[in-house]
Amino acid sequence: IMTRARIATFIAALLILGATVIKAQEPASQLTPTDAQTDEEKQKEQEALEKKAAGLLEQIVGQVQLLRLPENRIRVQTAAGDLLWKRDEERARSMFLLAADGVAEMMRSSGDNLERSAFQLRQEVVLTAAQHDAALAYQLLATTRSLTPAAETGNDFRRRGPNINLEEQLLAAIDPKLAAQKIEEALAKGQYPNTLTQVLAELDSQDKEAAAKLTAKVVSKLQSENMLSNVQAQALALNL
Repeated sequence: IMTRARIATFIAALLILGATVIKAQEPASQLTPTDAQTDEEKQKEQEALEKKAAGLLEQIVGQVQLLRLPENRIRVQTAAGDLLWKRDEERARSMFLLAADGVAEMMRSSGDNLERSAFQLRQEVVLTAAQHDAALAYQLLATTRSLTPAAETGNDFRRRGPNINLEEQLLAAIDPKLAAQKIEEALAKGQYPNTLTQVLAELDSQDKEAAAKLTAKVVSKLQSENMLSNVQAQALALNL
């Protein structure tokens, strides 16, 4: 079993890697020989620090299977995937996939408490991956989809389950143009994501023409809806 000391070491590695922000250097023409030498020394120290932190991270990741609780393994794998992405994308992907497999395994276990914990971890894994690769995030979303979900529908707020809620959070986390494509797919199914207005606003800041076209499609779809029977469409119309 991994000791608390080793988990603390992992956390220290996360903090070191997360704090490796190098200050912008002055133009070379403005640096004196002493300044240049000092800057070079700082750069070497920074590289040594990053190398040490990366070594600590690899050491803990290599021992992650020793963690007894699946929640701890999943969180370590998720954090490792996040940190490793720029250094080793392939390895980072494998960490996210392992974390997703762990969540799916938790979902196959019985018990309300374990299920609630699994849904929380699912959200962490999917949304963390979304910061790096939307396609991977949707893959993890499918891998971790609840095996026995409660009744879900896009039209009734009272029956909206964890799958729909996380899908909508993911829409707001990915690139607005890709999110717009996903929204069009949802509209075709008669669904109106809660984060639709947020996506429209973000898309408008990037591409006003694309935002205008999507807005027109949303309005056209809403006009064909019965607002009295479709609560979600009614709420979206009011927001718009």
